[in-house]
Amino acid sequence: MSESSVLEKPVQTKQNEARLLVSTFTSTLGSGISVIASALLISYQHGEVSNVGLLFIIVALPQAFFSFLFGQIADRFSPEKICLAANSICAITSVWVFSAVFADAISPMKLYIATFILSSCAAVIFPATNALIR
Repeated sequence: MSESSVLEKPVQTKQNEARLLVSTFTSTLGSGISVIASALLISYQHGEVSNVGLLFIIVALPQAFFSFLFGQIADRFSPEKICLAANSICAITSVWVFSAVFADAISPMKLYIATFILSSCAAVIFPATNALIR
């Protein structure tokens, strides 16, 4: 092993760690903004607190019940591919919600479904990014 290869590896590792940190921050920030925007939209459309409460329950369910299962999947399969697939699903869902809001065709049920999908993707992404750190 040459001295140059020993010195190059930590630099590459630090770049990957920085990229992982930025991507995790961006994903978490986007998920939080999405939940807040959905809660505000439901609140403005219906004005009932129970609908907003139901939205937050829908956000919590996939992360509470499926995180262990998704962690097992992240350990068995490629974490990079899992993150790519989950982030692609998040992007498609976000574009779908944006287009539905823009076309004024959004309903609480559509928001609940989109929120469940986004929350499920977040429950997949977090164990997969933790598997990438290994």
